[in-house]
Amino acid sequence: MKKKLYLYLAGLLAVVFLVSASAADTFAASKGPVKLKAGTLWLDDEVYGGVDYETVLDDIKLVSVKSAKPSIIKAMKDSDSDKFYATTIMPVKLGKSKITVTYKYKGKKYSTSAYYTVKNYPNPFKYIKVNGSKIDLKSNKYSYNVEKYKKTSVKVKYSLASGWKLTNGYTYGKDFSLVSVKNGSTVKVPKGDEWTCIFLEVTNKKGETMQYSLRFKR
Repeated sequence: MKKKLYLYLAGLLAVVFLVSASAADTFAASKGPVKLKAGTLWLDDEVYGGVDYETVLDDIKLVSVKSAKPSIIKAMKDSDSDKFYATTIMPVKLGKSKITVTYKYKGKKYSTSAYYTVKNYPNPFKYIKVNGSKIDLKSNKYSYNVEKYKKTSVKVKYSLASGWKLTNGYTYGKDFSLVSVKNGSTVKVPKGDEWTCIFLEVTNKKGETMQYSLRFKR
């Protein structure tokens, strides 16, 4: 009787081990086709973005996005989508947190992780001028909005701090097509309910990126 019980328990443990091993193998991040990219978030930046990927596939199905330390960085999946880009990460306070993205690909579940760091405002601009007037960057660190703009166009000029460079400057044209914006460019501001948005993406020598947005509505 004892021998039969022993054999039964041994067999049960073997099954549990195989199932656990199979599950771990299915969930193994190293075998997945997607790789998360580490990044930097800026404290008090209210324009929340998503995670960055080093490698990604359009046909993966996003399951969840989690932060190991939600007191430092909050992470969430957009409720109405399972696309790879349906993520939001929000800086809460200075520090570092591990972000883990779980997804499905060809019927199997995988995860990929990377560390994100929250830092203070990096002050990448010496100045930003709108129609020749300097923006107060102390009170407009990440964005500048004018709701009752009176002119038909706006000219934006800026000077970057040492170690920073413009990697992308753009606005949206007709049919939401991207239109390049260079230093000193003039952008039309049509009258209506829509905002005219100008985005300046700048990067430092460490590869850290910050986006500044200017929005105008007539």
